[in-house]
Amino acid sequence: MKKNYTHLIYRSLEGGLDEDQQKMLDEWLQADKANELNYQQLVDIWRKSGGDHYPALGQELDIDGAYDKVMSKVKKPEMTMVKNKNWAFRIAASLLVLVGFAGLMFWNLNRADQYDSFVTADERKEFTLPDNSVVWLESNTTLQYHKDFDASRTLKLDGVATFEVTHDPQKPFVISTEIADVTVLGTKFVVGAQADRANFVDVINGRVKVQNAIVASDSLILTKGMKAEVNGNSGLALSDEVMSNDMFWATKQLSYNDTPLSQIFDDLKKYYEVSIDYKEKSHIDCVFQGNFTDKPLDQIFSSLELIYDMDVEKVSDNDFTIKGSPCK
Repeated sequence: MKKNYTHLIYRSLEGGLDEDQQKMLDEWLQADKANELNYQQLVDIWRKSGGDHYPALGQELDIDGAYDKVMSKVKKPEMTMVKNKNWAFRIAASLLVLVGFAGLMFWNLNRADQYDSFVTADERKEFTLPDNSVVWLESNTTLQYHKDFDASRTLKLDGVATFEVTHDPQKPFVISTEIADVTVLGTKFVVGAQADRANFVDVINGRVKVQNAIVASDSLILTKGMKAEVNGNSGLALSDEVMSNDMFWATKQLSYNDTPLSQIFDDLKKYYEVSIDYKEKSHIDCVFQGNFTDKPLDQIFSSLELIYDMDVEKVSDNDFTIKGSPCK
């Protein structure tokens, strides 16, 4: 999804950006000369309008009023008689273009001002929405939500986020990505919208409806444990791929589908920040299917000991050794 840099620009002119948002704006300006040109045009309108605060610039669209306000701040040139009718026509046409441009800019500002944003750069963060729904954002993620959230629980996502939604059947909770719309029918789920991979939804609890934003007739209802991917024109489909383990810090769930036991050990080391020594190489061929939801590490080890012919020896608080016979 395209980020709302118009919103960031006007926030920066008001001095309202935090460090992460300023970094995002700086990177956008450096990425393309066209971005610098757009930035300068917005700065010019800001200055000519007298530096109005951003909310004031989002008032109901009024092309004539917007044009008059800008022109009243600009020094008027001395009038000279133009005998050539072609020149008169060109001046009139130029004024029409300027009025149209001013109206377009104010229309864009009005749209941008409808949303507030949560933004992460190189770190993960947890936020609470106005309805007390909780959202966990992966790094380099932007979530925009409607300013009048009580009336419209609509959001726009660019990145990966986990949602735990406050139930309110009278006010649908809808997350839009560039190629999918996710309507909440349940409670906790992960949504991914990244440029380098397919959009996905992974349901932890409850139900959600996933709608292909490009193919209107393409939709799915997902329940607990179900996952789906959407690739735009190629369609929306259920998936066996585990997509949400990287959000363990938010979901407290690890999900596996015929996953090598060695990969599970590596995940436990990463997410529980412990050392696991598994010298029995034959365990690499073992596979596991299932979920661990909000379980302490000792309970996970107990489950694996019951399933496989293995023992977990606790060397210290953060060091473990796996022993046992090959998988049967």
